[in-house]
Amino acid sequence: MTSRVKAYLIIIAVFQCISLCILLMGITGGFESATSNDEDVHKKGDDKPKNLSEAEASSELVPEKVVLVVIDALRLDFMTEENFPFLLGTLGKYQSTSVLKFDVKVDSPTVTLPRVKTLVTGKAPVYLDVLRNFQTADTLKHKSGLNQPNLIASLRKELPDLNICFFGDETWLRLFPAEDDSYSPYFKKWEGVTSFYVRDFYEVDNNVTRHLEDIDECNFLILHYLGLDHIGHVFGPKQTDLLKRKLVEMDHVLQHLHSHLSQMKSKGTKNLLLVTGDHGMANVGGHGGSSYEEVFTPLIGVVIGGLPFHHPRLETKTINQIDIAPTLAAIWNLEIPHESRGQLILDLIEQFKSTDQLANYYQKNCKQLLSVLGKTRKAATYKLWWTEISKMEKPLAIKKYIELEQELASTLQNTKSSNANLLCSFVVAIIILLCMQVYLFSCLKKVLGRHTRYALGVVCLPPVLLYFSSSFIEEEHYIRYYLYPSILILYVLWNNGHKQRHLVALKIMILHRIGMSLNQTGDKWSHLPDLNDIIQDHQLQWLTAAIAVILLYLHSQKTVKCSRSYKIALLAVYVTKVVTVFFDESSRDQIHWLLVDSKLQKVAFFLIFLHFIQHLYKGHVRNAFLSTVLVFFLSLQRLQNFLALSIVFTQQNYLGKLIIQQHEGNMQDKSHKSSNRINSIIYRVLIIWFAHASFYYQGNSNGLATVDVTAGYIGIESYSSNFLIGSLIFFNTFSSPLLIYLFIARSHSPKEVAMNGSVHVSNQANNVKGRKDKGQKSMEFLPILILLSMGAESITYCCSVLIFQNHLFIWSVFVPKLMYIISQSVVCAIACTFHAFLF
Repeated sequence: MTSRVKAYLIIIAVFQCISLCILLMGITGGFESATSNDEDVHKKGDDKPKNLSEAEASSELVPEKVVLVVIDALRLDFMTEENFPFLLGTLGKYQSTSVLKFDVKVDSPTVTLPRVKTLVTGKAPVYLDVLRNFQTADTLKHKSGLNQPNLIASLRKELPDLNICFFGDETWLRLFPAEDDSYSPYFKKWEGVTSFYVRDFYEVDNNVTRHLEDIDECNFLILHYLGLDHIGHVFGPKQTDLLKRKLVEMDHVLQHLHSHLSQMKSKGTKNLLLVTGDHGMANVGGHGGSSYEEVFTPLIGVVIGGLPFHHPRLETKTINQIDIAPTLAAIWNLEIPHESRGQLILDLIEQFKSTDQLANYYQKNCKQLLSVLGKTRKAATYKLWWTEISKMEKPLAIKKYIELEQELASTLQNTKSSNANLLCSFVVAIIILLCMQVYLFSCLKKVLGRHTRYALGVVCLPPVLLYFSSSFIEEEHYIRYYLYPSILILYVLWNNGHKQRHLVALKIMILHRIGMSLNQTGDKWSHLPDLNDIIQDHQLQWLTAAIAVILLYLHSQKTVKCSRSYKIALLAVYVTKVVTVFFDESSRDQIHWLLVDSKLQKVAFFLIFLHFIQHLYKGHVRNAFLSTVLVFFLSLQRLQNFLALSIVFTQQNYLGKLIIQQHEGNMQDKSHKSSNRINSIIYRVLIIWFAHASFYYQGNSNGLATVDVTAGYIGIESYSSNFLIGSLIFFNTFSSPLLIYLFIARSHSPKEVAMNGSVHVSNQANNVKGRKDKGQKSMEFLPILILLSMGAESITYCCSVLIFQNHLFIWSVFVPKLMYIISQSVVCAIACTFHAFLF
């Protein structure tokens, strides 16, 4: 393969990524211009809004103080009397307190930034916010914040004398930024805490709790706690002791707030305490997907000074998260945010409003929903309905307004909108991808001739089978797990009589069976116990990790030079992980544990870097790079996933043996050139399908909840750059496919084949000077086939997204998968780059 072709392959890989990004921007609304609907918030308004005293003078009752407590990743089943003894137990005995409980349905994506937007706007945000969720406040310091109509902006505009305070997750400060350190147009007092340093369970919450005394100066206090979410990311929801302590800590905070609100309540007024989560927590500990555990979170409303709630305490109603913003707006006597699609929560509002006032606000909210629906035939029908209700008596009108409100909300939820941006981005992406495919096909045809159609047909088969069904996408790993051994069996049958290849294939299949049993993934059966669950229940991670390290050492002897520095680095990674996992549980609530953990990781990283420098100094560039990559990827894994990575590495070593055996067979038997060529195609397709299957060994899926964000903070003591954290998370998630492509590329190099092959290869090289053997030339088409396969998947999925743009699961299934395909195209680009420069 010439240098020019290698350069073209890298360019093609990059353009594949760009084309898919264009499609993602089109479907998620990334090309829509952000227009500010609340510009007058930043201006010292020309129209003077009414102040707080005017609101108090009105006949409508508004709460004296409102406290909104957001507990990040508060799952619905966490809200029990055992975890919250005061909130759900003791508090119910107070005579002048109403305790209202709701189940809140959250829309996808279940990550913090979109959920905070929903809490204040009453509208589900664009999906692209899932990427903006990883930006820090520093990266957004030149932006104007949230440009949609929202509750905070309305409070500042209509009640400028009302004091709003915020303490907690810095995500809020990205949406409502301060002009400088001393002045914010939104908050009287504020302090943000870093949301992405996930190994901090206690200090991050202590920095919020220490501001509870500031409640005296605040009419609206927002607190956003992150400790529970961090515990989930690191240990998952099964760490009962740590979780229970954190939940009880939150209950103590709520008890303190209730005590303050009760003491400060003036005669004839009411205070409101709201407790909710921004999203839930998946069974694996993350979030971002659409499982029941992620999309349901509780809402507890405590009205201090209200009448005891008349419904049974165990009875809960299901509401949507978009309902919270219009409800709070009605309680504060504000205009409902213009883009809100939520319904009013009757049980909360009736604590503050009379019958006439209730009818008035339901009329306003129905009118708001009608304006969002636009000028359609349905809207005209609903408008007539709204007009008729407005003529009725108030008690009956309320009932009818609630029915109309439900109909409007349901219609808005099911409204299908045509997306011109999606169509344009689809056309651009398809044109780019097709052009790339034509060039790749011509390159492959020069090498394979008439057999090219076999290669093209096989690489196009999986996406056609997979990508036109949401269930198939969710459970893709089962199909990948099936296709990989199937092509391996086909390879064995095609080479009937080669006992050595049969033995190697048997070893590969045994390892594959173990690998697919390690982590249960997907959607429908992810709750079932897997091999890693058994290992963790018996606390045997240290043993399986030790077996994994031994396997890596034994098989890396044949692949990279196992120097003393390599052995030390491998051992350091193992010891560091074991010490981190089995550190005394009683000290996890101290900040010193974080420092010890990060310093141990830094020592391991230093030893890995030392090993790389030593090999580089000796001139072993390839070995330095590959051995360093192997140990580095291992250091990013959780201890229980050491075995998964070692199984991947061992399998690719056995696949490397098949390369040598196949090449020897080609040299000995040149009478069956066609058979050898098909053999070569099957083998390389086997590598590609193995790379896809190995991705799921680690417990990955096509949902965002399985992304292990803790890998981004290994060895980091404080918040670092987005690029560093994102890179660590990416390399951890795709470590198995990258490892396969890099080490298999090494096995494909002619120099490696000649070194490890038989005498036939050496004799062939000596007898034919100045001309590359066709067998070796055929070894080089793997990068072309990888990109061809990636292009076929991309084109197929582009068509799938266009067809299913209005599908019920477009945001929870199809768009996350598109993001994974973009990431896989980046993996292909990295593999082609290193294949071009190192091999």
